[in-house]
Amino acid sequence: MLVSEVAKELAVSHVTVWRHINSKKLPARRVGPIWLVKRRDLDAFKALDRQVGRPRKPSPDAPR
Repeated sequence: MLVSEVAKELAVSHVTVWRHINSKKLPARRVGPIWLVKRRDLDAFKALDRQVGRPRKPSPDAPR
């Protein structure tokens, strides 16, 4: 899969995909000028238990 396709599937920007590739969290392979991610590597990456963004603030009506 192309980086742009991976970004679309993960609903993130291509820059975020590149960050994951550069940090070795998402394996990718260069074929000529194109970088490709295997489907199984993307599926494994998606299966990781990771939190995205800042934690939510507790709602005012949440039990304490």
